[in-house]
Amino acid sequence: MGSFTRLKTVEVVALMIAFFSLCSIMCIIGGWLGDSKWGRYKTLVVSFIFYILGSISFLLLMWTMVCNATRTSGSEGHIKDFNYLNNTFCENYHLKECSSGVTLQWVLLAISFSLIASGYGLCRPNIAPFGADQMRETGQHNLQMFYMGFYFFTNIGALIAFAVGFLQSPKSSALEYFYSFTVPLTLSCLCFVLMLIGSRTGVFVKNEPYEDVFQTFFSILKEWVKMSFKTPDSVIRATGYSRLDLLQRNNGGPFGEEEVTAFGDLWRLIPILSTLITYWTCYAQFNSYYYFQAFYLQRPEDTPLSIVNLINPVIVMILVPIGRYILYPYLANKNWELHSFTRIQIGFAMAGLSLFCASIIGFEEKLRTQPEYNPEPYHYDDGLNYTTYRVRDMSIIVLVPQIFLMSVSEVFAIIASMEFIYCEAPRFMKSFAMGIYYFAQAIGDVAAILLVFIVERVTAKLNHPWICNNINNGNIAYFFELLMGLMIVNMLILSYLTHSRRFQPGLQPGFRVQARLFGGSQ
Repeated sequence: MGSFTRLKTVEVVALMIAFFSLCSIMCIIGGWLGDSKWGRYKTLVVSFIFYILGSISFLLLMWTMVCNATRTSGSEGHIKDFNYLNNTFCENYHLKECSSGVTLQWVLLAISFSLIASGYGLCRPNIAPFGADQMRETGQHNLQMFYMGFYFFTNIGALIAFAVGFLQSPKSSALEYFYSFTVPLTLSCLCFVLMLIGSRTGVFVKNEPYEDVFQTFFSILKEWVKMSFKTPDSVIRATGYSRLDLLQRNNGGPFGEEEVTAFGDLWRLIPILSTLITYWTCYAQFNSYYYFQAFYLQRPEDTPLSIVNLINPVIVMILVPIGRYILYPYLANKNWELHSFTRIQIGFAMAGLSLFCASIIGFEEKLRTQPEYNPEPYHYDDGLNYTTYRVRDMSIIVLVPQIFLMSVSEVFAIIASMEFIYCEAPRFMKSFAMGIYYFAQAIGDVAAILLVFIVERVTAKLNHPWICNNINNGNIAYFFELLMGLMIVNMLILSYLTHSRRFQPGLQPGFRVQARLFGGSQ
């Protein structure tokens, strides 16, 4: 992308953050549309239309870049030419034509990002609740099995994405790079057709849109806050009701009982979601600094670094069937049931152990980068130019334990949290609740970026840097230990939120919080 935008790396990163922020905002809007306006089915159909249009726009963008590359390097030009000769063509040849071409590329990029972000935001908060709606009448066990299957197939999508990534290697031709982007377009069209077929055959259970969820939620929140400031606690205690109860019409308030109850149920999920923000903050490092660790370890010369990210979905796809067909049936036969909060806690613990393993590897890497230990650097060809890195006699295999533990964390924490949100959210706010869930994930991703920035600046000023461009010039192990400490605190907070309250065992594994999460009168 930087080949035609002329942006610096940090500016490209900022542009990607803006894209993912737009995706997060659209998740809230998508949840609102699924609950209040179109229903989940229609919202999903519209999301696939956005995906298709966005993919077409992106293909057009790539084609303009292929044309520039092939005019200078021929139709078999490699990605080195594809990335750099576009600039050479612009700077040395047809400057007037280049100016108009870059403008077109900017327009296509903006259209593509907007359409794909819209499709993502409309799809993600509705796809899991829509699938769960099909299983709702078959019992809690089948609902749990659905979410495990849902996450299994989500990781199949991740594998397809990695397969496409191999087509975008430095040795790929410009046309191969272009053809790789036809894969998401084809899959989006396939999903769109399947949704239409399912609707025509009448196999789908569809939710009916309720009234405006946004307006109801924020109206009740506004009145609740006003009452908290205006009504003394002595008055509340005299009535025998909470402040939230007094907003019901049968208690003299302006809202119906179902609306107020639904608001209370959704509001009580927020403390649980706050613990997931910390989890996503730590998990984001799995997709970044675990990868950077692999960058400085020995591997077969023809092995791409993307193999590190490929290990995760493969492990998840192995663990999900083991849990579904072996672990959970075995525990059920022993009358041991892992409820939602228990599985989330296990997931948090596995994430903490993964970060602990990462810190051990970090300390060992730091030791083995010292000149007296490993005086001879090792050379890798990154596909564009030769770069020298200090790679010790440590194989990339040493990263498998921490990747495995983080994958176990996903299977427990992420699946259980999605299941919990669906079960606990009010019946007419399930998509909206999932939108808030994914928005919390985005907050965690942004918090991860801010945390890295703060740690980098603070430790650099203390002349003891933790994070450097070459992570082995810093002390990345201390950063992993900081994240591990955050996960331990997070586990204690979640334990407090769960064990200090009462639940309905009959609604397990997604159980309804009965006591007020904030204590005292509301």
